[in-house]
Amino acid sequence: MRRSILYIFVLVIAFFLVACHKQENERMYAKLTRWDVLLDECPEAIIDSLELINAKQLDARNRAYYGLLKTIAEDKSFSDFTSDSLIANTVRYYDRHEIGSENHIRSLVYRGIVLTRIGVTDSTVYIPLIRAKDLFDKSKKKNPSIGYLLYYYLGNLHYRNGNHELAGKYYYRALNYAKKENSQRHIFDAYSELFWNEMTRDRYETAKLYLDTLLRFKNRVPDIDFTLLNMQSVYYDTQGEHEKSLQCEKDMIGLLPFQKEKVENFRTYYSLSDRYKSANKLDSAMYYGLQAIASISDSAYCLNYLLYKNVADIAAAQENYRLSDSLRQKMFEAYEHSVDEQINTKILELEKRYDLAKAENKALKAQNNVTLLAVLMFVLLLSVTGLVLFFRKRQTMAVLRNEKLQIEAKIAETEALLLRRQTDQQKNVLNIYGAFLKQYADQQRQLKTFEMKIRGDRNLKLADKYHEILKQGEEQFNTLSNELFSSHIFEDILDVHQGLELLSETDRLLLIMLALKTDTMQIVSLLHTTPANLKSKKSYLKKKIMENKSSFDHFDNLISLFK
Repeated sequence: MRRSILYIFVLVIAFFLVACHKQENERMYAKLTRWDVLLDECPEAIIDSLELINAKQLDARNRAYYGLLKTIAEDKSFSDFTSDSLIANTVRYYDRHEIGSENHIRSLVYRGIVLTRIGVTDSTVYIPLIRAKDLFDKSKKKNPSIGYLLYYYLGNLHYRNGNHELAGKYYYRALNYAKKENSQRHIFDAYSELFWNEMTRDRYETAKLYLDTLLRFKNRVPDIDFTLLNMQSVYYDTQGEHEKSLQCEKDMIGLLPFQKEKVENFRTYYSLSDRYKSANKLDSAMYYGLQAIASISDSAYCLNYLLYKNVADIAAAQENYRLSDSLRQKMFEAYEHSVDEQINTKILELEKRYDLAKAENKALKAQNNVTLLAVLMFVLLLSVTGLVLFFRKRQTMAVLRNEKLQIEAKIAETEALLLRRQTDQQKNVLNIYGAFLKQYADQQRQLKTFEMKIRGDRNLKLADKYHEILKQGEEQFNTLSNELFSSHIFEDILDVHQGLELLSETDRLLLIMLALKTDTMQIVSLLHTTPANLKSKKSYLKKKIMENKSSFDHFDNLISLFK
């Protein structure tokens, strides 16, 4: 009893803990959902809030959601990504548990974004994005924000790989989703990418139309103004309006400190230097060229040698050959480093090919596993079929067995009914025989009494004659009793079929009268004996039966008559 109470108590505590843990998980999911809504407005604050959470203590669903929000917040706050492990784990969870959901599609898109941000340029970026596209196109409720993000980065991927026509289609779809979500920033970014895509294809008239549309966003925020100035500078330069292009470059310098996204200053200085060199303003070109070299943040950047070459060319034009030679020496060093990077890139490609070969080997193993699995499935199917046939046969046999039992039950019921009828008939016969014996015994007793009365009146002659008549009646009774109580009747009444040869006719008659529960005085009259002699006969017959009990098939039926 105490153990049962203890078990119940433990179960209640366990149920309570599970319920509390489930409620805590639901509260955490609701909190993450609220932060998701605020991502666009304050990603830095969301990062700070996420840092206060121990992700290892979260359940799988909340941990995946946490990873997605952290990745998005870091992307929107222009943080540097060094690994894609966090978003990869998030994608893995949604692949298994929430396939096709909005968070699943978002996680695939941001997997592609993170891979792009860390410098991956092969199909590894394309696969998650195209998977996201397939899921997004199949979804019934298409979130415009997700649609914009997806098609924007698909366009970006094709733009970097020179597929400008396809990139334009994706950028245009991104623009449509940006208009549906009514996000001015996304509309600006989509138009910006369409502008650059057209400029790359030398379609300046179409690019000018996009640029005119983009100018409506001027004077809103510094980073938009900086982007617009850069677009104008490039466009004016292609049209031969170098003064306008140069002015745009100057205006960009004043906006550098206000940019949210990290902007490499050397690019702006290099562009200015190049513009001044084209205008043959060598002093200004030299000044901004040296500023570009001084602003190099990554000494391993593969195009650094162009900065040194630019300033070396300007120094040569100024006939400052010593400075020109010095800068050309640095240019060659940077170029050699660039060649080494290219070699490393080729080695990386070889590694990728090696990985591809390993992947093909895995695919072959997987194919072999599939073949083995198919064989096992076939064997399993045969086994299941055999089991089905076996159990169906067993079921059929059980039905037949049940039908047989029902038939046997009906036969037994019929036999029982016949036995009851036979028993009833036997009872009727016994009742008739019992009535006969009783009536005959009473009659004999009355006749003997009448004989004694005659003798008492001393009419001896008449008494002798009457005695003779009684003796003849006794002989007739013996003959009749032998016919009535034959061995067949004896067997039916006492259910004894073996050992009958050991019993005399008188023995059988006495046993039958005992079975019919005939009165002692009636038995005395029927057997023409005295009560004392009857007692002796019964004792003798019992002893005789006891001595030969192995000869009778139902000894208990016989011996029970003497109780």
